[in-house]
Amino acid sequence: MANFYFKKFVIKQSDSAMKVNTDGVLLPAWVSLPSEQNYSQSSNEGSLFKVLDIGSGTGVVSLILAQRLEEELFKTTPNSIDKSNLGFSITAIDVDKDSYLETKYNFENSIWREQLEALHISLQDYCAEQKVKLDRFDLILSNPPFFTNSLNAPSHKRNIARHNCALPLEALLNSSALLLTKRGILAVILPIAEGETLLEMVSKSNQFEIKRVCKVKTLLKRPAKRYMIELSRSQTLKSEQIIAGNKNKLLREETLVMQKEGGEFYTNQYNELVKRFYSKEFKIKSI
Repeated sequence: MANFYFKKFVIKQSDSAMKVNTDGVLLPAWVSLPSEQNYSQSSNEGSLFKVLDIGSGTGVVSLILAQRLEEELFKTTPNSIDKSNLGFSITAIDVDKDSYLETKYNFENSIWREQLEALHISLQDYCAEQKVKLDRFDLILSNPPFFTNSLNAPSHKRNIARHNCALPLEALLNSSALLLTKRGILAVILPIAEGETLLEMVSKSNQFEIKRVCKVKTLLKRPAKRYMIELSRSQTLKSEQIIAGNKNKLLREETLVMQKEGGEFYTNQYNELVKRFYSKEFKIKSI
């Protein structure tokens, strides 16, 4: 198994697994912290902040978020939290058995093992189960399948991970609307084309409102490669918030530039976002 070293955990990954990639680091590093989502007013019993990671892969998204949640909780109330009983839980699901097994292994060997759970199940089946259990989440994260119009990859595993035949965006939205609390947040990272499609779908529905949008540029002078999007459950909006019949108003629109011109130097903006997680130090060139 190959090892990927982060500051507070190690990801072990077999040759057959989906690779640890930048998308899986950016999304949990960027998503709003619980304090920005009314953590103290969690809709869940006992104010336990509950997270669902859809398509867990190796578990890196959940592990980075666990680190952020622990750091935030200790920052706000450092003397009153028992580290063995932190006030959050993360459930990670994956339809691919190998990915589930690697998520489970990495969870069990992390310092947050008591807060993390890995399940081998599709989102659709999990959603059907939750209709009975009525379990709800404060935050749902997903680095979902993409490349809607691309040719299928030779590997069945890569087809599941890269194509939305396994998880259409519509299914992701509908399932998330069912699984989230009333104040819940759905955060995703997508290629630009799929991100535009998602935003258009949201604008035509009454399930979600757009909270944050970040365009990710790998190079300063190149077009953006990714969208990171936060959606909140729809609430009643004041009339002045409705623009040209569209109830969705971007509350925060951002751009993240990773490198100015390639090579070994990264921007300070990117470094500030991810430096708490990577074990390596990045060489910085300001833009």
